[in-house]
Amino acid sequence: MIEYLFGDLFTNPGGIFTAFGRYHEAVWPMQIIGYGLGIIAIFLGFKRIKYSDTVILLILSFFWLWAGIVFNLVFFAPDYPVFYGLGPLAIAQGVLFLILGFRTDKLLPAFTFKADKYGVLGAVYILFALVIYPLIGYLTGHPYPNHPVFGVAPCPVCIFTFGILIWARKRLPVSVLVIPLIESFTGIIPSVLGLYADIGMVLGGIYGFFLILQKNKKLQE
Repeated sequence: MIEYLFGDLFTNPGGIFTAFGRYHEAVWPMQIIGYGLGIIAIFLGFKRIKYSDTVILLILSFFWLWAGIVFNLVFFAPDYPVFYGLGPLAIAQGVLFLILGFRTDKLLPAFTFKADKYGVLGAVYILFALVIYPLIGYLTGHPYPNHPVFGVAPCPVCIFTFGILIWARKRLPVSVLVIPLIESFTGIIPSVLGLYADIGMVLGGIYGFFLILQKNKKLQE
């Protein structure tokens, strides 16, 4: 059963990095578009406009739907069937963000950077997803394209998502936190097999989940 779900991941751990290389070549230039959308979301967190929150949620929705459909189901599941299970989870998260994005203004979370604990920690998560995550890959012998990239791979997208959610200035539904938390745990096996940047996703997901719960409690008081 384990061999079926994970393919040759344990017997040939380097194969996953080769698979990333093929994937990134196939989806080019979506990497540039992904970074562009991420930068737009960050900009809207600093410079609010009328539909900032809706646009940010739609961007997050796109990232998760892409991860679920294209990354998990189309490219990786045929070689590593465990991704057949992860794909629907990512799609569900994308749908949740899509639904949340079309709520009325009074019910929308307000994603805004403020120079406080939450603003700084959210920015650290975002910086990790966009810059530090690929840098770790480079420094550990797995430079692009043989390493997950923000915008088109779920691992850095998960970290980025927590960063944006930490910026929320209204209480967040716990339902939007569950799947990112589950996704963060999926980094345990890859981090043991050499994808060391995923250690940040595992630890960041756990900390981010409880940090947002703490923030929700404060906003309720």
